[in-house]
Amino acid sequence: MIRLLFIAVLISFSFLGQSQGTRFNAGIRGGVAGTQIAGDGYKGFDKAGVIAGPYVSTQFTDKFGAKLEMLYIQKGSWDPADPEKGKFESYRINLSYIELPVMATYKLGKFNWETGVSFGTLLSSSQEDENGPISEQMAFLEFNDFELAVNLGLTYSLSDRFAVNVRYSRSFLPIANEVIFRPRFGGFFGGSYNTVAQFTINYEFLKSDRAPVDSATY
Repeated sequence: MIRLLFIAVLISFSFLGQSQGTRFNAGIRGGVAGTQIAGDGYKGFDKAGVIAGPYVSTQFTDKFGAKLEMLYIQKGSWDPADPEKGKFESYRINLSYIELPVMATYKLGKFNWETGVSFGTLLSSSQEDENGPISEQMAFLEFNDFELAVNLGLTYSLSDRFAVNVRYSRSFLPIANEVIFRPRFGGFFGGSYNTVAQFTINYEFLKSDRAPVDSATY
């Protein structure tokens, strides 16, 4: 489904680009993410994940544009043990997604502001505590196969080909089962939401020589 949606949006970009005289660039982005799950009873961006995948971008005017990405991204949460403080329990949630972000961009000098939504398909999930992996039957969270998230980010151009990107992402719909009571943590948790801080390097390997339409003409 994600691949079909990627192709559909890319075709839409192509038709719009031909009608508006825009240009297309293509590249890859890769980096790390600090992740947590709001609603699982743990706090802090303690779990690190990998982000990698291709993208295409276009400029409708000299300021406004759009970007379509297809990413592999690792999410989840981690509550580590801290024996020095008498805390011997730990819990880790590992989630892997194929994600399709569709972003609107606004260019201001070397900065490119971005906002949009992303559609994710869950590839795998696992949970483990201080004793090791937990079976699906014993795990306290059951994860949905689909994720819808909102994104806000900023890209800074280092050169004609390289840029750095920071992005904040949060699930718009719950990614897990309904609220449950967990006495160990003193309350109700669930209806969980992925929260992700992304840091990536972007490399643009294909750049169009077609100039974007000047916004002064609109």
